Amino acid sequence: MNIEIILIESGSTDGTHEIAEEFKNKNLTNFTVFYEDKPQGKGSACKVGIQRSLGKVICIFDADNEYDIEDLPKLATPILMDKEKFVLGSRHSEGPMRTFAQSRMHAAYFNFGHKIFTMYFNLLFRTKLKDPATMWKVFDGKLARDINFTGSRFDFDWEILAYLIRLGHVPKEMAISYKSRSPNEGKKIKPIVDPIHWIYKITIFRTKKISYKN
Repeated sequence: MNIEIILIESGSTDGTHEIAEEFKNKNLTNFTVFYEDKPQGKGSACKVGIQRSLGKVICIFDADNEYDIEDLPKLATPILMDKEKFVLGSRHSEGPMRTFAQSRMHAAYFNFGHKIFTMYFNLLFRTKLKDPATMWKVFDGKLARDINFTGSRFDFDWEILAYLIRLGHVPKEMAISYKSRSPNEGKKIKPIVDPIHWIYKITIFRTKKISYKN
């Protein structure tokens, strides 16, 4: 399949900007770069990417080495074959989802939080998802391009999931490869502030009117 890569560069200082420029100068037909003046969050970047995308299938996943891009063909196939509209890459397994060698307390905290969020989300949306918090999302582009999303940070992940489910597209969950990353390894989740914010946002996304672009 033809793959379109959209990069939203927002003033990175870790060398990403320079690498993006190198690829842009190669004039690749399937690679597009859009620039933001300053970092505005993952959600902001995803919204730009969705609006600029042209393909049948849109894929969003966190490129922080926790997830494996090799899982993409498996996740995209049900949509390409018109058997599904929305697929989630599920990290759920029989054992603990996260095991941080240098911080077992952090791992236990995140694993417990995951269970709470999953129970709360399933209760509100009457679903039976095992991993609604996964960052591996693959869906038919037509479902999302006309929606006005408001989340700018990680709350965007809950927003797109909530809205697509409310529109009747309960995702199919498929097992993926997953290698957990601890805060000591660069995980950016704020362990107190972000969970409180997400609980609030999940509640809002359950009842808020879905608006569309003109």
